[in-house]
Amino acid sequence: MRDKLPNLSVELKTKVAQLLLENSRDDQLTKGKIKEVALLLHISRRHVTSIWTATRVKIREGEFVIFNTIKWSKHDAVKVDWEKLMSLPYVKRSSYKRIIVEMGVSKSVMGVGFKERLIRAHFNAIKPNLTAHNKLIRMHFCLNSLQYDRA
Repeated sequence: MRDKLPNLSVELKTKVAQLLLENSRDDQLTKGKIKEVALLLHISRRHVTSIWTATRVKIREGEFVIFNTIKWSKHDAVKVDWEKLMSLPYVKRSSYKRIIVEMGVSKSVMGVGFKERLIRAHFNAIKPNLTAHNKLIRMHFCLNSLQYDRA
């Protein structure tokens, strides 16, 4: 299970829990102890409150009060085969949603691909302000590309 407490060190969480347990009776803290511990250890009251809540839950369940830090790493990230994207026909990779469906990945994973510039948007519209000669050259280029794709 992932630790939902703030990103504090294990030692600091344990110290907060010990200080709060020393000042508690029957699962209740004396007034002002959360603020006192927060000022003593230079952390926010919300962090102290969340640690106290987790401590109380563990005590009620009869567990030891042990905090561990499980953080997400890049090793937990979804592996995407970007070569598969390149092998998709152009029609199936024409929009963001189609890429997501064809690749079978989430929007956030595909967003990481855009953010890290592994993939980029491609616009191939003929611009209306091009001259007739430039439109003709662009059309020849597109036709040549299509012929190479069929081969």
